[in-house]
Amino acid sequence: MPLFSWPAMWLLCAGAAVTSANAQQAPPREWLTPPPGDVARGMALYQERCTACHAVDSNKIGPAHRGVMGRRVGGLPGYKYSDEVARSRLR
Repeated sequence: MPLFSWPAMWLLCAGAAVTSANAQQAPPREWLTPPPGDVARGMALYQERCTACHAVDSNKIGPAHRGVMGRRVGGLPGYKYSDEVARSRLR
């Protein structure tokens, strides 16, 4: 008795081909486009929640916010970060 039947093998191969073809398709464009931002709301939130300790271009109690993209959270020398921030690996 054979270990497989040709119809079953054909279905298995056809299913694998369809799955493989679908896996190689690029995601829909709308997944790659971020939602529009609300600049005025963002500026208001920054003023309300951040400026007591931070500025964009100068250090205050906390470090300046310009150039933070790609920088590790809590990684600038000269600041006493909380234990949670110091242990963070966020970028």
